[in-house]
Amino acid sequence: TSPLLPNLVYLQPVTLISKLPYLPLSTLSEAVQEDNDLRRYLKLCEDGELYGFLMEGMGWKGSKHAFKGEVWFHFLYGCNKSEKALQKEKNRTLIPLVEFFSKTFPTVYASMWRKKAGNYKRLPCDMQRRESRLMLEHVVARLAVEHPNVPCVTIHDSVMTTPDHIELVKLVILSEFEKIGVRPTLSVTRYDLGECE
Repeated sequence: TSPLLPNLVYLQPVTLISKLPYLPLSTLSEAVQEDNDLRRYLKLCEDGELYGFLMEGMGWKGSKHAFKGEVWFHFLYGCNKSEKALQKEKNRTLIPLVEFFSKTFPTVYASMWRKKAGNYKRLPCDMQRRESRLMLEHVVARLAVEHPNVPCVTIHDSVMTTPDHIELVKLVILSEFEKIGVRPTLSVTRYDLGECE
């Protein structure tokens, strides 16, 4: 490997704030204690079981990849609140998910639609902003102060570092997420940039 292109490791919280679109981060842990469906939703996210649970609940027969692309992202980010919007051809695949999700997670569902009111694009923008803020202003800022020699580069909601710093960076990510009441599963991907030479 080139000394200028060390091996890098990409650490990404799999349980991202994007799966928790219902509350400001500052009130997440308090709300989880009060709302049973919110607690269940969060647990499914933390355990990496949300997609499977939703797919089974709505009777989805396709792959997880297809579910995410054809249903979940349209449900979460699309303009699909009204009955009229759901009846459009492009949104009809959402109806089983809307019915299952609204019955199973009424608190989460109501919060999502409140956030989409007026401008459905506000929800995904707010979620992405929260993810980035958590990584930049909390995880990376803490690493910079407490461990200034640890290399790290952010990519939106993730951090890249060198292999010898994986465990430390993991601990900081987990610690910062825990402060908001979330215990993410971390996905670790190794890159050998020396192979790019």
